[in-house]
Amino acid sequence: MNNDVISFLREKGINIFGSLDSYIKWTETPILSLGGKRPKDMLEDYGGIKSIMDILKDIERGSIL
Repeated sequence: MNNDVISFLREKGINIFGSLDSYIKWTETPILSLGGKRPKDMLEDYGGIKSIMDILKDIERGSIL
Protein backbone atom coordinates (compact mmCIF):
# COMPACT_ATOMS: atom_id res chain seq x y z
CA MET A 1 0.00 0.00 0.00
CA ASN A 2 1.12 3.52 -0.70
CA ASN A 3 3.04 4.95 2.26
CA ASP A 4 1.60 8.41 1.61
CA VAL A 5 -1.93 7.09 2.15
CA ILE A 6 -0.92 5.27 5.33
CA SER A 7 0.82 8.41 6.61
CA PHE A 8 -2.23 10.52 5.83
CA LEU A 9 -4.53 8.12 7.71
CA ARG A 10 -2.12 8.05 10.66
CA GLU A 11 -1.95 11.86 10.87
CA LYS A 12 -5.74 12.13 10.57
CA GLY A 13 -6.13 9.51 13.31
CA ILE A 14 -3.64 11.24 15.61
CA ASN A 15 -5.53 14.53 15.17
CA ILE A 16 -8.83 12.84 15.98
CA PHE A 17 -7.72 10.58 18.86
CA GLY A 18 -5.11 12.94 20.33
CA SER A 19 -2.07 10.66 20.24
CA LEU A 20 -0.35 8.01 18.19
CA ASP A 21 -0.93 5.43 20.94
CA SER A 22 -4.69 6.08 20.96
CA TYR A 23 -4.86 5.86 17.18
CA ILE A 24 -2.91 2.58 17.14
CA LYS A 25 -5.21 1.16 19.80
CA TRP A 26 -8.22 2.12 17.64
CA THR A 27 -6.68 0.46 14.55
CA GLU A 28 -6.28 -2.78 16.53
CA THR A 29 -9.89 -2.82 17.75
CA PRO A 30 -12.61 -4.65 15.79
CA ILE A 31 -15.10 -2.07 14.48
CA LEU A 32 -18.76 -3.00 14.06
CA SER A 33 -19.22 -0.79 10.99
CA LEU A 34 -16.30 -2.64 9.37
CA GLY A 35 -18.04 -5.96 9.86
CA GLY A 36 -16.05 -6.66 13.01
CA LYS A 37 -12.72 -6.22 11.25
CA ARG A 38 -9.83 -4.20 12.62
CA PRO A 39 -8.96 -1.02 10.69
CA LYS A 40 -5.32 -2.12 10.39
CA ASP A 41 -6.49 -5.21 8.50
CA MET A 42 -8.41 -3.09 5.98
CA LEU A 43 -5.43 -1.26 4.46
CA GLU A 44 -4.92 -3.61 1.52
CA ASP A 45 -7.34 -2.06 -0.96
CA TYR A 46 -9.06 1.16 -1.86
CA GLY A 47 -12.43 0.05 -0.48
CA GLY A 48 -10.97 -0.66 2.95
CA ILE A 49 -9.06 2.60 3.07
CA LYS A 50 -12.16 4.52 2.02
CA SER A 51 -14.18 2.81 4.77
CA ILE A 52 -11.56 3.74 7.37
CA MET A 53 -11.48 7.35 6.16
CA ASP A 54 -15.28 7.56 6.24
CA ILE A 55 -15.33 6.29 9.84
CA LEU A 56 -12.59 8.73 10.88
CA LYS A 57 -14.58 11.60 9.31
CA ASP A 58 -17.70 10.50 11.20
CA ILE A 59 -15.78 10.36 14.47
CA GLU A 60 -14.30 13.80 13.78
CA ARG A 61 -17.78 15.25 13.19
CA GLY A 62 -19.06 13.56 16.34
CA SER A 63 -21.46 11.36 14.37
CA ILE A 64 -20.06 8.18 15.98
CA LEU A 65 -17.76 7.38 18.85
